[in-house]
Amino acid sequence: MKRAAILSVLVASVGLAGCAADESVDGLPQGLTVLDAQAGSLSLAYRSADVVIYMQAERGHETPEPYQLAENMPDWEVDTMFTDEAGFAFYTRRGGDGWVDPSWDDRLEPQNTLIPEVADNAVLYRLAGEAAEVMQAEIERQAPELAGQLGPEIEALLDFASHAPQMYAEELQVLNTYRAEQGGLVVETPEILTTGDVAYGTPGPCGNCGFTDSTPGYRYLRLGHDGLWYSGNLGEHSATSVYRWSSSSWLRVHDNTNHGAAGSTMGEKCRQDYYANPDQTGGWFLNTLYQGYCSGDYKWDSDGGSGGHNCHDDSRIQMNNEYWGNSVGISGTRTRWCDGGDRDHDISIDVWGVELDQNGSPSCDSGTNRGFGSPL
Repeated sequence: MKRAAILSVLVASVGLAGCAADESVDGLPQGLTVLDAQAGSLSLAYRSADVVIYMQAERGHETPEPYQLAENMPDWEVDTMFTDEAGFAFYTRRGGDGWVDPSWDDRLEPQNTLIPEVADNAVLYRLAGEAAEVMQAEIERQAPELAGQLGPEIEALLDFASHAPQMYAEELQVLNTYRAEQGGLVVETPEILTTGDVAYGTPGPCGNCGFTDSTPGYRYLRLGHDGLWYSGNLGEHSATSVYRWSSSSWLRVHDNTNHGAAGSTMGEKCRQDYYANPDQTGGWFLNTLYQGYCSGDYKWDSDGGSGGHNCHDDSRIQMNNEYWGNSVGISGTRTRWCDGGDRDHDISIDVWGVELDQNGSPSCDSGTNRGFGSPL
């Protein structure tokens, strides 16, 4: 159902290829607006006062059979992106190997070295949470003939939006713990995250704090994991998430799903803090972390096919990139765990007569057995 033109390039003055409605902010009503809806694709805007966020979801392939059998896993690989009015992404999620829409790479690449000139983006997480509360009902009202076909897209958007304010608050605590250890400035949770007048764009007292997106502020990679009940929880799913701060308190989050659930939606197994890495600038650029993945066929046991791999192989590529400062898998890779070989370091399940691999999921260390190994 076409309600407005699809998101387009804007803010040429900062070189961002982003997304926004052709109408100005003043042309959007308060609340949630369906900008474009068709089976497999959904674009939304949410306005509160004069602040707007944009939300997109693009459906890719069905998830592999092991995830279809698991009640705690999605049925479709769906990419999502949440941006401010100027096109700066504050949350992204990649559903499979590579973006469904390859142009997302071009939209995100300029943001490697640009940051909004505001102290924090707590209000954007607040608006995402508000949008979650009305999303299903408004889509049913504004696009009734398509609402029933958009379940995977809505579910993927809600995976983040439904707990966005909580995520910001929790991650700010992590940031403050690090800053306190370094003798730095501890930032209080912005009141605007949950209450008060909605506004965005005024520099805070910390200003830029000396950080840009090409020098480390603070970031870490988190490995999430969950059991797959159909395999008696011998088999697990794993995926990584990256949390990265700029300016004073401007948070960007990227979720990999590695063909199943997004990293941030699962329990934490371990994490990699950037200051413990040999190269502290490794993985800093957005595209390095977005694009680390295996490029071949999905194989639950990591064997065979054309570059057969499973979720744990994707996770190891992502952790290797972050720790060692690589950019392996920018367009996919069939290196090491991604080559379809049957090796002792494979992780899937250890069941006689089915597959003799290691059970569980990877570990956040450079070991060659369960870890992410030496530099690629």
